[in-house]
Amino acid sequence: MTNIKNILIVSFVIFSCMFTPVIGAAAENEIHIADKSGDWGHPSPYLAYGRGPGYLRMHFIFDTLVWKDENSDDVPLLAENWEYITEEEDYVFNLVKNAKWHDGEPVTANDVAFTIEYMKEHPYGWVVLDSVDRGEAVDDHTVKIYMSGPYAPFMEDIGGTMPILPEHIWKNVENPMDYM
Repeated sequence: MTNIKNILIVSFVIFSCMFTPVIGAAAENEIHIADKSGDWGHPSPYLAYGRGPGYLRMHFIFDTLVWKDENSDDVPLLAENWEYITEEEDYVFNLVKNAKWHDGEPVTANDVAFTIEYMKEHPYGWVVLDSVDRGEAVDDHTVKIYMSGPYAPFMEDIGGTMPILPEHIWKNVENPMDYM
């Protein structure tokens, strides 16, 4: 019985080694967010794992308009300041002027407006945009977000959660679940 068990173990090891290059070649072009504590998904808002630090690590690549400080107050991130226009129930964000994407292209108000439209067409699990009518670039660094009605948690649920996408890259992505 021990001989059969040893033969099976050796056969399994040999078989595994034979197919490791094939498995490795298939995964060679995939990029994951990972460290010694685990694999947290692909570096894409749509493919990063929601468990553990997946969202936070994806956030190192795709910033939001605002973030929270240690007191849970909104603080600038891609937006250096913002205003809620009560009469219109709209938000105006003035973006940081020197923000750039990883490829050196500038982050613009068009990227924010594009992200809203893209995520309305391709829903993103962490952000519900039912309360947002549209985004509009007022100029290169100012975006106005038109609301379809009042939404009290806008700053937290959208302003501080929606990862801004680079339009020059994502405009050609038809299915975000296939894009890495």
